Amino acid sequence: GSSSSTLSIQNNVLVGQVDWRGNATGNPGELACGHYAYNSSAVLSYSGNAFWNVKSGQCPSGSVCSDPRLTRTAMADFDATPLEGSPLVDKAPYLSAITNDFFKNPRPSGAAADIGAVERQSGGGTPTPSCSRNAPSLALGGSTAAVAAGSTVSYTVTLSNQDSSACASTTFNLARSVPSGWTGTLGKSTLTLAPGASASTTLSVVSPASATQGGYGVGVGIGSANGSIHTRNASTTYNVAAPAATCTRAAPSFSLSGPSGGVAAGSTVRYTLNVTNRDSSACTSTSFNLARSVPGGWTGTLSKSTATLAPGASTSATLDVTSAATAGAGTYSIGAGTGSPVGGIHTANASASYAVQAPQPPPAGELEQSLSTDKGTYRRGDTVRMTSRVLLDGQAAGGANVSFVVTNPYGASETYTATANANGQATASGTLSRWWWWAPSGTYTVRATASRGSVSTTDETTFQVR
Repeated sequence: GSSSSTLSIQNNVLVGQVDWRGNATGNPGELACGHYAYNSSAVLSYSGNAFWNVKSGQCPSGSVCSDPRLTRTAMADFDATPLEGSPLVDKAPYLSAITNDFFKNPRPSGAAADIGAVERQSGGGTPTPSCSRNAPSLALGGSTAAVAAGSTVSYTVTLSNQDSSACASTTFNLARSVPSGWTGTLGKSTLTLAPGASASTTLSVVSPASATQGGYGVGVGIGSANGSIHTRNASTTYNVAAPAATCTRAAPSFSLSGPSGGVAAGSTVRYTLNVTNRDSSACTSTSFNLARSVPGGWTGTLSKSTATLAPGASTSATLDVTSAATAGAGTYSIGAGTGSPVGGIHTANASASYAVQAPQPPPAGELEQSLSTDKGTYRRGDTVRMTSRVLLDGQAAGGANVSFVVTNPYGASETYTATANANGQATASGTLSRWWWWAPSGTYTVRATASRGSVSTTDETTFQVR
């Protein structure tokens, strides 16, 4: 405080002890200070105090600074009752407001009060202390982190008996409080404690698996035969976490679509497959297998055979279907399906139609041509044999000139020519390059133009290079 402040120190017995360093090997430690003022200019006054065995032999004016002759000065069983012949007896200044000592015995008990908290009673001996019941200390501790419904959380119940030292030990009864439908188990239902003693037990709380997300109060209470002074409660919060998301598998969305108009036998028609993963968001990505179904002797080529999709994601693929050149007029079923290692829930199918139109006879006096290749699929280095059958009014058109134009997937083309024989058949051959840049993979188009005299006709077909 400031220099205008005053501090009066009265009626204290200060007995010094060696500090904690005295326990270290080779270190004698240091005596405790009797008084110490830091950064203060307040005026201090001392009266009716006793200083003994303190650092630097501190002895403020008006103090007793000789052995106070207390009953016991060891920290383990300290007893501040003055012995007969103590210099503290009858030496305290008069304090009208203090009529009882620490043990609630009369003060003074002689010509004057004794210095310190314990009054030596007339006739000598240690006064009989009285019991003072006090509210106990109760705490309930544990984690408040959110846990899954149905989890067990263990809390620690800590109880301290705050009764005065003159009281007998007390048996405290423990009870717990948890929400309806929950279970709470105490490690002990009673704790018996001496004054000043503490003890702990556990409270294990289990929520039901159906508990919803949120905070729930759990508590513990104590009481004893000594009445309401020993009644106390403590509480904490048990937090239930939101339920973890679960994976729910679902049938994928799957469709197959394509043109509805009829085409000539041997034509290639492109269809589109669409697939959507409809699993819940908690599921991992799934690899869907794709498959196709076409009539015997036909070819069906998928642009991809698998598709890996996250939940909610979609993809598409193409299916190119080429009918047999000999296919009769009619409607044919084209199918596609999908599945995954997850099982039957991921199996789906779809279908579409491929219509082959009946060949139309040419008008009288006009040429008719049918074009084909010896195979539907070739490899680089293979020879492609192209044949055109030319008719005039239904009869073989021998001598007709036929021009074959072969166009690759990049648009580059080569032209071959031939003349129809007596059967109206014209044949030309071309060898595919062994190099991919000259013979890329994909669909090739053959366009044949047949002419005889002033009439001509054109036909197309396709083949694949792998």
